[in-house]
Amino acid sequence: MVPIKRLPVRRSDVAGHLRPRPCRLLAAALAATLLTSGCMHFGPESLRATRIDYNQAIQQTNDQELLLNLVRLRYRDTLYFLNVERVASSLEITSTMAATAEFPSGAANTFTLGEASYSFMENPTVFYLPLEGEKFVRQMMTPFNLNLLVLLTTSGWSVERVFTVMLREMNGLKNAPSASGPTPSREPEYRAFQEAMQLLRSIQSQDGFDLGRIPDDEAALELRFAPALAGSAEARRLRELLGLNPGLDRFRLKLGIGHIDDATITILPRSMVSSLSYLSQSVQVPQDHEAAGLVTRTLDRNGDPFDWNRIFDRVMRIRTAPRAPESAAVAVAYRGHWYYIDNSDLDAKSTFALLSQLFALQAGTQPSSNLNLSFPIGR
Repeated sequence: MVPIKRLPVRRSDVAGHLRPRPCRLLAAALAATLLTSGCMHFGPESLRATRIDYNQAIQQTNDQELLLNLVRLRYRDTLYFLNVERVASSLEITSTMAATAEFPSGAANTFTLGEASYSFMENPTVFYLPLEGEKFVRQMMTPFNLNLLVLLTTSGWSVERVFTVMLREMNGLKNAPSASGPTPSREPEYRAFQEAMQLLRSIQSQDGFDLGRIPDDEAALELRFAPALAGSAEARRLRELLGLNPGLDRFRLKLGIGHIDDATITILPRSMVSSLSYLSQSVQVPQDHEAAGLVTRTLDRNGDPFDWNRIFDRVMRIRTAPRAPESAAVAVAYRGHWYYIDNSDLDAKSTFALLSQLFALQAGTQPSSNLNLSFPIGR
């Protein structure tokens, strides 16, 4: 019998010829899965990465522009507003992937996957709309209406802050009317109005009055003292300052100048541009600018320099510094100096927020077909 010779069989031959096809398929499938799952979630992740940044940038630059215009008015420079109408942004996505399989001789079957990588390029375009023209000027010059006054006061704002910013006069009490334009050379009249506002704020903090419509006349507004505080010392002093009947606790509000009768409170509102001019007097000016005559110097009754903080101590204070301040809620550079609202000055921040709301309500723009300016930001 002829012996049968057995040929040696190597494990590497079995591994190399019987198993590579499934492994290659598995490698390709895993690589495709990685690439597909990454693309599926790229859009939402790009939104999370950019939306808050755009929101913060627009809000911060709006504040800076408003502050800049307050400073401009202090120097009697021209107002100018440039609205960010919209922002368009496109994303260009590039993805690469590498996948390899290795089946070395004399070893267990193995495969390796390369890395999948993504890159994207953002191409934003910003559309600006200059706020100008007859409609904008008319909105800026139109006096605030009583409904807006009541809306803000009844929505949680301090009546002292709202009335101080929005009113030029109340029942003959003058709220620095000469400061509603360029800086006056003489101290404005304000003391009696300021005292009345402090009393009104104190009564408001005790829920001592309401502003609302008269039940039998929906077109008319009135101020009503709460019964518990109608006879308080603060309410009596307020009636005295305003020349009101001490025996009444309801008073009609009416647009007008001066004092009409002891049952009516006349109100003379400011316009948006007048309120901006008024608050611009709170801008502190560097001494060298004042010495150079770049701003008007206001004198008090005795001929001494008038301190505008007497009016704006509880309302607004815009500070100045030679360098960029570290503790600013909002800051802007102008004429070689920095002007800012300190982050810890809560009164100034509140008034600035109120001013921003008033500007949006009074001088806000509607979608327009007017020519706007668009600026693509480079790749």
